[in-house]
Amino acid sequence: MKRFFFPITILIIATVISCAEAPEPEITWDIHGHEIRWVYSEQYGAVNQADKKLAQSSDFSNRVEETLKRKIETVLTQGSNSVIAKINNSDTGELVDAGDAFEEIRGLLGYSNECFGAFDPTLQILWDVYEFESGGRYVSDDELADALRWVNYRMIEIEGTSVIRKGDFTRIGFGPTISGLIVDSAISLLKNEGASGGVVISDYCYTALDDGHTYDFMYPLKKSGDEQLQMNYGHFKLEPGQFVAAFDDSLKGFFAHGKYFHMVLSPLDGRPVQSVRAVVVVSNESCLQATVFAYAVMVMGENRGIEFLNETDGVEGIILTADHDVIVSGGLGDRFWR
Repeated sequence: MKRFFFPITILIIATVISCAEAPEPEITWDIHGHEIRWVYSEQYGAVNQADKKLAQSSDFSNRVEETLKRKIETVLTQGSNSVIAKINNSDTGELVDAGDAFEEIRGLLGYSNECFGAFDPTLQILWDVYEFESGGRYVSDDELADALRWVNYRMIEIEGTSVIRKGDFTRIGFGPTISGLIVDSAISLLKNEGASGGVVISDYCYTALDDGHTYDFMYPLKKSGDEQLQMNYGHFKLEPGQFVAAFDDSLKGFFAHGKYFHMVLSPLDGRPVQSVRAVVVVSNESCLQATVFAYAVMVMGENRGIEFLNETDGVEGIILTADHDVIVSGGLGDRFWR
Protein backbone atom coordinates (compact mmCIF):
# COMPACT_ATOMS: atom_id res chain seq x y z
CA MET A 1 0.00 0.00 0.00
CA LYS A 2 2.90 2.34 0.77
CA ARG A 3 4.10 2.21 -2.83
CA PHE A 4 0.98 4.17 -3.88
CA PHE A 5 1.31 6.86 -1.21
CA PHE A 6 3.88 9.03 -2.99
CA PRO A 7 2.13 9.16 -6.42
CA ILE A 8 -1.25 9.86 -4.80
CA THR A 9 0.27 12.65 -2.68
CA ILE A 10 1.78 14.24 -5.80
CA LEU A 11 -1.59 14.01 -7.57
CA ILE A 12 -3.40 15.69 -4.68
CA ILE A 13 -0.84 18.52 -4.50
CA ALA A 14 -1.01 19.04 -8.27
CA THR A 15 -4.80 19.19 -8.11
CA VAL A 16 -4.73 21.77 -5.29
CA ILE A 17 -2.21 23.93 -7.18
CA SER A 18 -4.27 23.68 -10.35
CA CYS A 19 -7.42 24.78 -8.53
CA ALA A 20 -5.60 27.62 -6.81
CA GLU A 21 -4.31 28.97 -10.13
CA ALA A 22 -7.56 28.51 -12.05
CA PRO A 23 -9.16 31.78 -13.16
CA GLU A 24 -12.39 32.95 -11.60
CA PRO A 25 -15.40 31.43 -13.42
CA GLU A 26 -16.71 34.16 -15.70
CA ILE A 27 -17.90 35.01 -19.18
CA THR A 28 -16.68 38.12 -20.97
CA TRP A 29 -18.44 39.87 -23.84
CA ASP A 30 -16.99 42.68 -25.96
CA ILE A 31 -19.85 45.00 -26.88
CA HIS A 32 -18.53 47.63 -29.27
CA GLY A 33 -15.38 48.14 -27.24
CA HIS A 34 -17.03 47.84 -23.82
CA GLU A 35 -16.10 44.75 -21.82
CA ILE A 36 -18.98 43.17 -19.91
CA ARG A 37 -18.23 40.35 -17.46
CA TRP A 38 -20.59 37.97 -15.71
CA VAL A 39 -18.69 36.50 -12.74
CA TYR A 40 -20.33 33.67 -10.80
CA SER A 41 -17.65 32.38 -8.37
CA GLU A 42 -17.28 31.96 -4.60
CA GLN A 43 -15.55 35.35 -4.52
CA TYR A 44 -18.92 36.97 -5.16
CA GLY A 45 -21.13 34.80 -2.99
CA ALA A 46 -22.57 31.30 -3.06
CA VAL A 47 -22.02 29.32 -6.24
CA ASN A 48 -25.19 28.46 -8.09
CA GLN A 49 -24.81 25.16 -9.98
CA ALA A 50 -27.55 26.12 -12.42
CA ASP A 51 -25.61 29.28 -13.31
CA LYS A 52 -22.45 27.24 -13.83
CA LYS A 53 -24.26 24.89 -16.17
CA LEU A 54 -25.76 27.81 -18.05
CA ALA A 55 -22.37 29.50 -18.40
CA GLN A 56 -20.84 26.36 -19.88
CA SER A 57 -23.21 26.59 -22.84
CA SER A 58 -21.55 28.31 -25.80
CA ASP A 59 -25.01 28.82 -27.33
CA PHE A 60 -26.03 30.84 -24.27
CA SER A 61 -22.90 33.02 -24.40
CA ASN A 62 -23.19 33.66 -28.12
CA ARG A 63 -26.89 34.42 -27.83
CA VAL A 64 -26.35 37.02 -25.10
CA GLU A 65 -23.47 38.67 -26.97
CA GLU A 66 -25.32 38.90 -30.28
CA THR A 67 -28.47 40.26 -28.62
CA LEU A 68 -26.47 42.90 -26.73
CA LYS A 69 -24.66 43.95 -29.89
CA ARG A 70 -27.91 44.32 -31.82
CA LYS A 71 -29.40 46.35 -28.97
CA ILE A 72 -26.49 48.78 -28.87
CA GLU A 73 -26.30 49.03 -32.67
CA THR A 74 -30.01 49.90 -32.72
CA VAL A 75 -29.67 52.59 -30.07
CA LEU A 76 -26.19 54.06 -30.08
CA THR A 77 -23.80 53.48 -32.95
CA GLN A 78 -23.15 56.22 -35.46
CA GLY A 79 -24.21 53.93 -38.30
CA SER A 80 -27.08 55.29 -40.35
CA ASN A 81 -29.59 52.81 -38.89
CA SER A 82 -29.22 53.68 -35.20
CA VAL A 83 -31.75 55.90 -33.45
CA ILE A 84 -29.06 58.24 -32.10
CA ALA A 85 -27.58 58.72 -35.59
CA LYS A 86 -31.03 59.45 -37.03
CA ILE A 87 -31.67 62.07 -34.34
CA ASN A 88 -28.25 63.71 -34.80
CA ASN A 89 -28.64 63.82 -38.59
CA SER A 90 -32.27 64.96 -38.61
CA ASP A 91 -33.47 68.42 -39.58
CA THR A 92 -34.15 70.87 -36.77
CA GLY A 93 -37.67 70.32 -35.49
CA GLU A 94 -38.08 66.97 -37.27
CA LEU A 95 -39.85 64.20 -35.36
CA VAL A 96 -37.66 61.08 -35.21
CA ASP A 97 -39.35 57.88 -34.07
CA ALA A 98 -37.31 56.54 -31.13
CA GLY A 99 -38.57 53.00 -31.68
CA ASP A 100 -36.84 50.38 -29.51
CA ALA A 101 -34.58 53.08 -28.03
CA PHE A 102 -37.43 55.16 -26.61
CA GLU A 103 -37.16 54.01 -22.98
CA GLU A 104 -33.38 54.48 -22.90
CA ILE A 105 -33.49 57.99 -24.39
CA ARG A 106 -36.38 59.01 -22.16
CA GLY A 107 -34.44 57.73 -19.15
CA LEU A 108 -31.29 59.58 -20.21
CA LEU A 109 -33.11 62.89 -20.63
CA GLY A 110 -35.12 62.35 -17.44
CA TYR A 111 -32.02 61.67 -15.33
CA SER A 112 -30.31 64.69 -16.91
CA ASN A 113 -33.22 66.85 -15.83
CA GLU A 114 -33.16 65.40 -12.30
CA CYS A 115 -29.50 66.41 -11.88
CA PHE A 116 -30.21 69.87 -13.36
CA GLY A 117 -28.06 69.22 -16.42
CA ALA A 118 -24.86 68.50 -14.51
CA PHE A 119 -24.74 65.52 -16.84
CA ASP A 120 -25.81 66.76 -20.26
CA PRO A 121 -26.24 64.27 -23.14
CA THR A 122 -25.65 67.10 -25.64
CA LEU A 123 -22.03 67.20 -24.43
CA GLN A 124 -21.56 64.67 -27.23
CA ILE A 125 -20.37 67.53 -29.43
CA LEU A 126 -17.57 68.27 -26.94
CA TRP A 127 -16.54 64.64 -26.49
CA ASP A 128 -16.22 64.49 -30.28
CA VAL A 129 -14.25 67.75 -30.44
CA TYR A 130 -11.81 66.49 -27.81
CA GLU A 131 -11.46 63.23 -29.78
CA PHE A 132 -11.25 61.14 -26.60
CA GLU A 133 -11.80 57.92 -28.51
CA SER A 134 -8.61 58.58 -30.51
CA GLY A 135 -6.47 59.47 -27.50
CA GLY A 136 -7.54 63.08 -27.06
CA ARG A 137 -6.38 66.47 -28.36
CA TYR A 138 -6.08 70.03 -27.09
CA VAL A 139 -9.10 72.27 -27.81
CA SER A 140 -8.60 76.03 -28.02
CA ASP A 141 -10.82 78.44 -26.08
CA ASP A 142 -12.40 79.75 -29.29
CA GLU A 143 -13.18 76.25 -30.58
CA LEU A 144 -14.60 75.30 -27.20
CA ALA A 145 -16.79 78.41 -27.00
CA ASP A 146 -18.16 77.69 -30.48
CA ALA A 147 -19.09 74.11 -29.54
CA LEU A 148 -20.59 75.13 -26.17
CA ARG A 149 -23.29 77.14 -27.95
CA TRP A 150 -24.93 73.82 -28.84
CA VAL A 151 -24.71 72.20 -25.39
CA ASN A 152 -28.10 72.30 -23.69
CA TYR A 153 -30.13 69.18 -22.95
CA ARG A 154 -33.34 71.23 -23.31
CA MET A 155 -32.62 71.32 -27.06
CA ILE A 156 -33.66 67.67 -27.14
CA GLU A 157 -37.34 66.99 -26.46
CA ILE A 158 -39.62 63.96 -26.52
CA GLU A 159 -43.03 64.18 -28.11
CA GLY A 160 -44.98 60.96 -27.78
CA THR A 161 -42.45 58.30 -28.74
CA SER A 162 -40.49 60.63 -31.02
CA VAL A 163 -37.47 62.85 -30.37
CA ILE A 164 -37.01 66.44 -31.59
CA ARG A 165 -33.62 68.16 -31.96
CA LYS A 166 -33.92 71.95 -31.75
CA GLY A 167 -30.33 73.00 -32.46
CA ASP A 168 -28.71 72.64 -35.89
CA PHE A 169 -25.42 71.39 -34.44
CA THR A 170 -26.73 69.93 -31.19
CA ARG A 171 -25.88 66.25 -30.88
CA ILE A 172 -27.10 63.73 -28.31
CA GLY A 173 -25.10 60.82 -26.94
CA PHE A 174 -24.74 58.62 -23.86
CA GLY A 175 -21.03 59.39 -23.52
CA PRO A 176 -19.39 57.43 -20.68
CA THR A 177 -22.82 56.46 -19.31
CA ILE A 178 -23.19 53.98 -22.17
CA SER A 179 -21.71 51.27 -19.94
CA GLY A 180 -24.70 51.68 -17.61
CA LEU A 181 -27.09 51.12 -20.49
CA ILE A 182 -25.19 48.02 -21.62
CA VAL A 183 -25.14 46.52 -18.12
CA ASP A 184 -28.87 47.12 -17.68
CA SER A 185 -29.46 45.30 -20.97
CA ALA A 186 -27.11 42.47 -19.95
CA ILE A 187 -28.87 41.99 -16.60
CA SER A 188 -32.26 41.73 -18.29
CA LEU A 189 -30.91 39.17 -20.77
CA LEU A 190 -29.19 37.08 -18.09
CA LYS A 191 -32.32 36.91 -15.98
CA ASN A 192 -34.43 35.97 -18.99
CA GLU A 193 -31.97 33.14 -19.68
CA GLY A 194 -32.35 31.87 -16.11
CA ALA A 195 -29.23 33.29 -14.43
CA SER A 196 -29.76 34.03 -10.75
CA GLY A 197 -26.34 34.59 -9.16
CA GLY A 198 -22.98 36.31 -9.45
CA VAL A 199 -22.21 39.87 -10.50
CA VAL A 200 -22.17 41.81 -13.75
CA ILE A 201 -19.23 44.19 -14.17
CA SER A 202 -18.41 46.71 -16.89
CA ASP A 203 -16.08 49.68 -17.33
CA TYR A 204 -17.73 51.75 -14.60
CA CYS A 205 -20.70 49.68 -13.39
CA TYR A 206 -21.25 46.82 -10.98
CA THR A 207 -24.40 45.02 -9.97
CA ALA A 208 -25.26 41.73 -8.28
CA LEU A 209 -27.93 39.27 -9.35
CA ASP A 210 -28.23 38.00 -5.79
CA ASP A 211 -27.41 39.41 -2.34
CA GLY A 212 -24.43 39.29 0.02
CA HIS A 213 -21.95 41.24 -2.12
CA THR A 214 -19.40 43.85 -1.04
CA TYR A 215 -18.17 46.74 -3.21
CA ASP A 216 -14.61 48.02 -2.76
CA PHE A 217 -14.10 51.75 -3.42
CA MET A 218 -10.75 51.98 -5.22
CA TYR A 219 -8.84 54.99 -6.61
CA PRO A 220 -7.97 55.11 -9.37
CA LEU A 221 -10.76 52.83 -10.54
CA LYS A 222 -8.46 51.08 -13.00
CA LYS A 223 -4.74 50.39 -12.73
CA SER A 224 -2.92 51.51 -15.86
CA GLY A 225 0.23 49.51 -15.09
CA ASP A 226 1.90 47.19 -12.60
CA GLU A 227 3.70 50.09 -10.93
CA GLN A 228 0.62 52.24 -10.36
CA LEU A 229 -0.59 52.41 -6.76
CA GLN A 230 -4.31 51.76 -6.34
CA MET A 231 -5.71 52.89 -2.99
CA ASN A 232 -8.66 51.28 -1.22
CA TYR A 233 -10.82 53.94 0.42
CA GLY A 234 -13.47 51.69 1.93
CA HIS A 235 -16.16 49.09 1.43
CA PHE A 236 -19.92 48.87 1.58
CA LYS A 237 -22.50 46.13 1.41
CA LEU A 238 -24.90 46.05 -1.51
CA GLU A 239 -28.55 45.53 -0.84
CA PRO A 240 -30.38 43.16 -3.23
CA GLY A 241 -31.32 44.87 -6.48
CA GLN A 242 -28.91 47.80 -6.18
CA PHE A 243 -26.73 49.15 -8.98
CA VAL A 244 -23.32 50.81 -8.58
CA ALA A 245 -21.45 53.18 -10.88
CA ALA A 246 -18.19 55.04 -10.36
CA PHE A 247 -16.20 57.68 -12.23
CA ASP A 248 -12.85 59.25 -11.46
CA ASP A 249 -10.49 61.82 -12.97
CA SER A 250 -8.52 59.22 -14.93
CA LEU A 251 -11.36 58.57 -17.40
CA LYS A 252 -9.70 58.61 -20.87
CA GLY A 253 -7.19 61.16 -19.53
CA PHE A 254 -4.41 62.74 -21.62
CA PHE A 255 -1.86 65.56 -21.35
CA ALA A 256 -1.68 68.48 -23.79
CA HIS A 257 -0.11 71.97 -23.59
CA GLY A 258 1.15 71.15 -20.10
CA LYS A 259 -2.35 70.40 -18.77
CA TYR A 260 -4.27 67.25 -17.88
CA PHE A 261 -7.62 66.58 -19.55
CA HIS A 262 -10.16 63.85 -18.81
CA MET A 263 -13.61 62.94 -20.08
CA VAL A 264 -15.75 64.25 -17.18
CA LEU A 265 -16.49 67.71 -18.59
CA SER A 266 -18.51 70.54 -17.11
CA PRO A 267 -21.38 71.61 -19.39
CA LEU A 268 -20.74 75.22 -18.24
CA ASP A 269 -17.19 75.71 -19.53
CA GLY A 270 -16.44 72.45 -21.34
CA ARG A 271 -13.31 71.79 -19.30
CA PRO A 272 -12.58 68.74 -17.13
CA VAL A 273 -13.80 69.04 -13.53
CA GLN A 274 -11.07 69.56 -10.93
CA SER A 275 -12.74 69.70 -7.51
CA VAL A 276 -13.50 65.98 -7.11
CA ARG A 277 -11.26 62.95 -7.64
CA ALA A 278 -13.89 60.21 -7.78
CA VAL A 279 -17.55 59.47 -7.11
CA VAL A 280 -19.43 56.24 -6.44
CA VAL A 281 -23.22 56.22 -6.73
CA VAL A 282 -25.59 53.44 -5.64
CA SER A 283 -28.98 53.42 -7.35
CA ASN A 284 -32.08 51.41 -6.56
CA GLU A 285 -33.33 51.90 -10.14
CA SER A 286 -30.71 51.17 -12.82
CA CYS A 287 -27.08 51.29 -13.84
CA LEU A 288 -27.94 54.05 -16.31
CA GLN A 289 -29.23 56.23 -13.48
CA ALA A 290 -26.15 55.42 -11.38
CA THR A 291 -23.74 56.40 -14.18
CA VAL A 292 -25.57 59.64 -15.00
CA PHE A 293 -25.65 60.68 -11.34
CA ALA A 294 -22.02 59.67 -10.67
CA TYR A 295 -20.91 61.88 -13.54
CA ALA A 296 -23.23 64.68 -12.35
CA VAL A 297 -21.94 64.63 -8.76
CA MET A 298 -18.36 65.00 -10.03
CA VAL A 299 -19.48 68.09 -11.95
CA MET A 300 -21.44 69.49 -8.99
CA GLY A 301 -18.46 69.30 -6.61
CA GLU A 302 -18.34 67.98 -3.07
CA ASN A 303 -20.76 70.37 -1.33
CA ARG A 304 -23.59 70.46 -3.86
CA GLY A 305 -22.89 66.85 -4.77
CA ILE A 306 -23.41 65.49 -1.27
CA GLU A 307 -26.58 67.58 -0.94
CA PHE A 308 -27.87 66.06 -4.16
CA LEU A 309 -27.15 62.52 -2.94
CA ASN A 310 -28.86 63.17 0.41
CA GLU A 311 -31.89 64.80 -1.22
CA THR A 312 -32.52 62.31 -4.04
CA ASP A 313 -34.68 59.29 -3.23
CA GLY A 314 -33.28 55.87 -4.05
CA VAL A 315 -29.72 57.14 -4.45
CA GLU A 316 -26.67 56.98 -2.17
CA GLY A 317 -23.01 57.68 -2.75
CA ILE A 318 -19.42 58.46 -1.83
CA ILE A 319 -17.26 61.41 -2.89
CA LEU A 320 -13.46 61.45 -2.90
CA THR A 321 -12.38 65.11 -2.80
CA ALA A 322 -9.35 66.67 -4.44
CA ASP A 323 -7.63 66.42 -1.02
CA HIS A 324 -8.51 62.69 -0.84
CA ASP A 325 -11.08 63.15 1.91
CA VAL A 326 -13.98 60.67 1.82
CA ILE A 327 -17.55 61.99 2.16
CA VAL A 328 -20.37 59.44 2.50
CA SER A 329 -24.03 60.30 2.00
CA GLY A 330 -26.38 59.67 4.90
CA GLY A 331 -28.16 56.70 3.35
CA LEU A 332 -24.93 54.75 2.92
CA GLY A 333 -23.22 55.64 6.19
CA ASP A 334 -24.44 52.62 8.17
CA ARG A 335 -23.15 50.17 5.52
CA PHE A 336 -19.78 51.81 4.79
CA TRP A 337 -16.57 50.93 6.58
CA ARG A 338 -12.83 51.52 6.05
